[in-house]
Amino acid sequence: MPNVFFRAKLLWQAGERESGFLILNDYLVKEIGQPVFVAARRLLDSSLDYRMRFENAVWVMLNDSEILQAPFGQVFSIIWNLNPNQIWILLLLNRNFYNDDYFWSVYGQNEDFVIKVSENDFEIEREWATSLLKNDFEMIADVLIASALKGILGSNASEGPNNGRAVLPVEDIQEVKEENWGSLKAMLLERLPKAYADCPPNFWTQLASNEPEEVVMRFLHDLFSEFGHSIAVAETRWKVIVRDHGAYANAVRTALENLLNRKYDPEWLREIVHVDAGFTTVNDGAAWIKALSMALHQQDFSELADSCSG
Repeated sequence: MPNVFFRAKLLWQAGERESGFLILNDYLVKEIGQPVFVAARRLLDSSLDYRMRFENAVWVMLNDSEILQAPFGQVFSIIWNLNPNQIWILLLLNRNFYNDDYFWSVYGQNEDFVIKVSENDFEIEREWATSLLKNDFEMIADVLIASALKGILGSNASEGPNNGRAVLPVEDIQEVKEENWGSLKAMLLERLPKAYADCPPNFWTQLASNEPEEVVMRFLHDLFSEFGHSIAVAETRWKVIVRDHGAYANAVRTALENLLNRKYDPEWLREIVHVDAGFTTVNDGAAWIKALSMALHQQDFSELADSCSG
């Protein structure tokens, strides 16, 4: 079904920030089984910052100990699976897991935590903190390793933003301060290079064959949602993708063909055009997807632009 992260983002962009926040927050609560985010007026009131992107608001919520109420690793892994975007890699690289306020917010109801805090004058004992973070670190490592094995996460910083996936070079992990990441750094340095090496060289072909729906939806996010749903920008970027990232371009075209050749629900196609591509005025999703497929082959989006109006 259409991606809940982008359902929330669509509402956010339409000015319905609280509704968008609630859709994502309710989904996370259901997945994790506990409160996740506390609503923050400074984020939900568009009059305070009407230009704030949804991804930037989620970044703030994940970094603010007054807003985040659930373990970071659990929330990160779910959001990553919904939207494996480079912004979350940057968030991770800049995170200090040994933040006293975070422990107080997430683990403050734990009796052992209260005792430790009182004994240490409100400073968290590092060894004790590391034991609590073990599950966070394992969940983060597991979700990144799984993505690297599939090809959704790459290792080469020079790929650029047009190859359809986020990148996490090993060199960037090596530069992270150990006092910020603790055992997560060693965990990723040990496991991630092997995952990169084990990723099949034809991963794009495999993804197009095995996961056409996911490839198509991620492509719609990449080409349209990321850059404001502009048809002109999408056409320009597609030409760059074809020129510089042939395997990705071929996978997208194949995934679209595989999707259209399968038995699909017309209502589902309409929803992914609305939610994942962001074109809410399109009535016939199947026709629009076919028009997109043709536009990609011809590298001409003019007829696709016309189809967006009805």
